[in-house]
Amino acid sequence: MAAAVSLPDPVKSAPKPARRTPPLSARERRIVRALAAAIVPPGSVFEPGGEGTLQRFERWFDGAN
Repeated sequence: MAAAVSLPDPVKSAPKPARRTPPLSARERRIVRALAAAIVPPGSVFEPGGEGTLQRFERWFDGAN
C-alpha cells in the first residue's frame, strides 16, 4: 500500500500579506471541504481532502485575485 503524500506548509515565520479578497463564508468553506474529501478520499496516494486542502485553496485564491 502506498503512503499518503503530504505537501509542506509554507514558512510560518514569514509576514502574512494583506488579504486581497474577502474570506470564504462558513457555508463556502464546508462546500470546499466536502468537494475535496469527495475528490481525494482517505486511503489514496495523496493527502485526503479536508482542512489542509481548504487552507491551501484559500491561500491560492487570495493570491489569484
